Amino acid sequence: MACHLNAVKKGSLPVIIFITFAWVGFSYADESHVNINANIVAATCKIAATSVNQTVDLGKGRIADLTEKNAATQWQDFSVELTDCPASVTEVTATISGTPDTLAAEYYRNTGSAGGVAIDVMDILGNEHLSNGKTLTTPVDTNQNALLKMKGRMISPEGHTTSGSVAAAIELNFDFH
Repeated sequence: MACHLNAVKKGSLPVIIFITFAWVGFSYADESHVNINANIVAATCKIAATSVNQTVDLGKGRIADLTEKNAATQWQDFSVELTDCPASVTEVTATISGTPDTLAAEYYRNTGSAGGVAIDVMDILGNEHLSNGKTLTTPVDTNQNALLKMKGRMISPEGHTTSGSVAAAIELNFDFH
């Protein structure tokens, strides 16, 4: 499962500056207006190189273990690390997105060749499915880093799994608070 990460910076302050020029010629004066737009954005954390375009290996599942409804493989832990957060950032919230499974929207759709299997992603404690549109918030530590801990597994929402590859892509967009 590949995690494609894009940082989205929140809290930007648009600044619009209007500059007016006047040119006085010998016989006639015209006005010219120039509009300049800019954005001032807050400093953000950096995504650690090991977390960018990360691939999470969910291992190998056996068809015999995935024939019953909601049968699943073992959880595989993974994390996304953010570094060098500015002192003004005390927590990071990731909004997770990906294509939901057609049978069970709390899972991600398998884009591989195996049938009857989806990808389940949860927070590391197993408290919440991190399905499409969900968020995960973590504090920034004293070293100005943040670690978003998750786990994933293959799951058969209806049973009847067939052999083949299993893949999904999820994207994390970050808000810095």
